[in-house]
Amino acid sequence: MKNFLLIISTLLINFPTFTKGGFPDTEADYIVPTSTEFIKYSRFKVEIIDRFEGAQTQRISYIFPEFLIGEANRKIEFFRIPNTENSWTSPELNANCAVIGEDFTCNIYLNKNNGKPILNAESALRNLNNLSLTDEQRYGLKGVIKAFYSHEPAGFMTYDID
Repeated sequence: MKNFLLIISTLLINFPTFTKGGFPDTEADYIVPTSTEFIKYSRFKVEIIDRFEGAQTQRISYIFPEFLIGEANRKIEFFRIPNTENSWTSPELNANCAVIGEDFTCNIYLNKNNGKPILNAESALRNLNNLSLTDEQRYGLKGVIKAFYSHEPAGFMTYDID
């Protein structure tokens, strides 16, 4: 019991170390700008596969949520645009990023081909029916999907890099 209390008190005392700084994040925080009606559903985590490690980084990649992209485990790879400090591109998305303190933060934009996004809102909306969601969740996520595919930027992503 004494060891258990010691572990708990150590965690509580060092909680800021475990939550901010000390360890790099394994997931990025992502926010889709949307109306207040859908804010509850507009914030989620994006899995970091290849993280930003500094000026030498040439590739970053993430797994976006299935509800947003319409595919499970879809890895999106961004490559640094030559001769830029922190502009990135992938076939699906573009990212304009900055290092702010200990955070890597990006404005995300949809790539378009002939005026249409490469990623497909209709596919994402259809896929919602395959996910185990309540009617309320389905409604909220539909609003977020529509905002992601119709607004620029399509979202904001941030994670701790130290």
